[in-house]
Amino acid sequence: QGGQWVQIQATGPSVDIRDVFATSAQFSVAVGTKGTILVSTGGAWSAQVSNDALERDLYAVFGTSDTNVFAVGDGGIVIRYDGEKWTVMPTEGPLYSIADFRGLSGHTVGEAQYAFAVGAGGAIQRFDGSEWRDARSGPDLALEAVAVRSATDALAVGEQGLALRWKDGIGWSSLAPFSSHD
Repeated sequence: QGGQWVQIQATGPSVDIRDVFATSAQFSVAVGTKGTILVSTGGAWSAQVSNDALERDLYAVFGTSDTNVFAVGDGGIVIRYDGEKWTVMPTEGPLYSIADFRGLSGHTVGEAQYAFAVGAGGAIQRFDGSEWRDARSGPDLALEAVAVRSATDALAVGEQGLALRWKDGIGWSSLAPFSSHD
């Protein structure tokens, strides 16, 4: 109430920031083009190394704590921050090395962690707490965003009004198409 936005220059003008995630006022991560990762621990932003040799564009970031953060982007890149360094994580499936991931979301129940990354060509990866696995199902339309609502329920949306729902034990199913009359 009564606050205002203040512009800060976190990086040079040749980099676009695509997403930001925060666990608290003391820990925030922003990701963007050219593999840019910026971390703030309550003060100024500092650049970190993604350890992706190709420096692919990053589009989404999500975490469960300041020692467990994921970022996804072009060419199927998935990287994880453990509080000290970023590490490229392997993914599986026919689209893993070419899909451009655009959306990322997750959920934590106790010590268990669940996450989905979605992207081009209907690519979907599911994190089960230790590994990313192919979870693709349905049309080959690009998925742009995902929301994990619980350990057993997620939604993904994308091109041409595509809306999918994931239920544990069932998998992905299509929801009724969106229309301007709904």
